[in-house]
Amino acid sequence: LQITGTLLEASLRGESSELARLRDQKSQEHKIQKERAFLFGRSPINTSGGFDDNSLSDANGNIVRSCMGIIPAIEKHGATSGADQNRFTISEASYAYGNFVDDMEKVFQYVPEAGVKRAFCGMGAMSYFSKMSGASGLAGNSGWTVNLSDMKRDSLGFNYRVLESPHGAIQLIPTPVLREAYNKTMLVVSDENLFHAQYRAPKFQANILTDDAYDGVKDQYMSDEGIGVTLIESHKLFNITA
Repeated sequence: LQITGTLLEASLRGESSELARLRDQKSQEHKIQKERAFLFGRSPINTSGGFDDNSLSDANGNIVRSCMGIIPAIEKHGATSGADQNRFTISEASYAYGNFVDDMEKVFQYVPEAGVKRAFCGMGAMSYFSKMSGASGLAGNSGWTVNLSDMKRDSLGFNYRVLESPHGAIQLIPTPVLREAYNKTMLVVSDENLFHAQYRAPKFQANILTDDAYDGVKDQYMSDEGIGVTLIESHKLFNITA
């Protein structure tokens, strides 16, 4: 974030300090960028250790190694069938109770230590399961519904509803960043096979530009981290289609 010397002395938008307002705003943006990177980041590195032809380079020509998000990792290396299936498609028009039971069996193939699975859901996915838990049920053509609890809040600050299945319970967590292309997506993660890979501690660096008596303030937030995903088949991705 960068601000001129004039704005540094100004009070705008009802705030006492424009610099403090921008620092707070950019801090929030930085957190959102990290969330998007952990979910959607696409790395130029392929499975053989080489680089794709469309990889990015920095000003010195060095390959930029970016974070591989968990959703692209499942899309690229996951399976759409078989015992280790972890990519599923739910058709709203034809999804039956038998499909639900079979899919949940694969979701709980790897029994969670915590006793429940955690799922991050777009608003469309939350709406789908909410409608299915209604009195008539969304899947009225096959006469079945699901049990969905009231909204709760866990120790990490997540709001969630519990979806009950014959094989276990899933915490459905509304995730606003899963919008647009991933609005009707449910990402079920295995906590035991997911970790935070942090190379350096996050930093806030103030006033990094001082050469030539620079008239203003330039700060930056820096993070050098990503996610580590192991046993890719233990993480599940559901896409809901019309």
